[in-house]
Amino acid sequence: MSFQVVNKNIDNASGQVVRLDIENTLKTVANNNFGPRNSAGTILPCEFLADDTTNKLLIRKSSGGDQANPNPTSGTAADFFEVGDLDTANLGLLPKSGGTLTGVLQLSTGSISAAALNVGDSDTGLFKVSSNTLGITAGNTKKITVDATATQFFGNATTGSKIRFLEAGNNGSSYVELKAADSISNNLLLTLPTADGTSGQALLTNGSGTLSFGAPTVGAANLTGNTLASGVTASSLTSVGTLTSLTSSGNITTSGIISGGNLLLSAEIYLGGGASSADDHKFFDAQIGTTKVFQVRSVSGGDANHKVLAEFSHDGTDGKVTADKFIGDGSALTGITSLVKQIKEVTASSQQSVSADNAFHDVLTLTLNNTSSTSRVLVMSTFRIHSSTPYQSSRFARAKTTIGENGTFAGNRTDEALNNSGSNSGDAHHSTILLDENNTSGNREYRIRLKKDTTGSAFIANCRLIAIEFEVS
Repeated sequence: MSFQVVNKNIDNASGQVVRLDIENTLKTVANNNFGPRNSAGTILPCEFLADDTTNKLLIRKSSGGDQANPNPTSGTAADFFEVGDLDTANLGLLPKSGGTLTGVLQLSTGSISAAALNVGDSDTGLFKVSSNTLGITAGNTKKITVDATATQFFGNATTGSKIRFLEAGNNGSSYVELKAADSISNNLLLTLPTADGTSGQALLTNGSGTLSFGAPTVGAANLTGNTLASGVTASSLTSVGTLTSLTSSGNITTSGIISGGNLLLSAEIYLGGGASSADDHKFFDAQIGTTKVFQVRSVSGGDANHKVLAEFSHDGTDGKVTADKFIGDGSALTGITSLVKQIKEVTASSQQSVSADNAFHDVLTLTLNNTSSTSRVLVMSTFRIHSSTPYQSSRFARAKTTIGENGTFAGNRTDEALNNSGSNSGDAHHSTILLDENNTSGNREYRIRLKKDTTGSAFIANCRLIAIEFEVS
């Protein structure tokens, strides 16, 4: 049954006619013009029309034509908006409390700062990045994009992206995090293995990004820290990279070259047959102590019969190693009749001065330790001296190079220099070469000394002492 009137005007007529016009108009309005749209007649702005032809509830637009029939014989057809389905709960609309959306929900594009779908924060939610690309923004920062090619995770302007896997909530809030480097020069593609490995295997790469489970080339199951335990076989280290340090409780045998930084030994290095071999061989014996002695030995018939071929020591103070002894007459070295044992140099380049007191004063000292009674020492010195003005021939500045035994000046030999050039400053450059032929062992001292005879001051600069100890055959 339809309730429609073509004209809702109440015309002047008899009482019964007016009453019927009012009754039909009220029924029509009360039933939202229920009936066919084509016969609904004139519709007022924002008036409902319950079209039983399509079973839809319509509402007229606030402007435009006023005729319900889309093809009226007179007047202009009205524009309607569909409200919902008649005879369907909630007109078929999704209630605020929720429900099942059977159609398509289309959102606006949105942006990083204004998400198309958010849950309270306008800059946190979903947005359209570009064609066929969905993005997630959080706090006005793009964090994830999804397209047909890949799912991408984003960091911020200074920090690479990261993914966190949290532990069970009952255990706390700790997590495992995977993070990209803050700066990456080239894309890195890693392909995971197709299956799990066996116990003890590691995740390896083929160098092109393909990962697989397998046994490491090192094969060192007992490699812990910087110690290789006895479970490591002799072939385990053929492909090892760089070790920061290596400690071994047993023997290390190599057929190649050991090179790199420091090699710290607590006993010996054997070359050839080894410690227990009866064959002749050489090795270094590192004795850690106050003398810090290193020896080169020759062994015939075992270690008990060793002979020291050479010995080097270090006093731990000046950073230099002293060659203490070389055994042999040097006959295999053509034309060489002496062997250098140690060389030492000291300098004092800045200017020094003494006042006139007619006494020599030390300005530079060089000490050779543990010299041999069978060795000789070649001493070389250089310096520049001058005296204060006015220069007079009777006001010499004197300097000399001295040789003394065991740190004393007893029986020393000297070579003395005067600044008697006759110039205004009396400037004089001097070089000296002396040979120390003392035949006693121990420490030997060599000095440059300065003296001013009478009034004024004497000056010395650019001092240098060099001492070379050598064995004489």
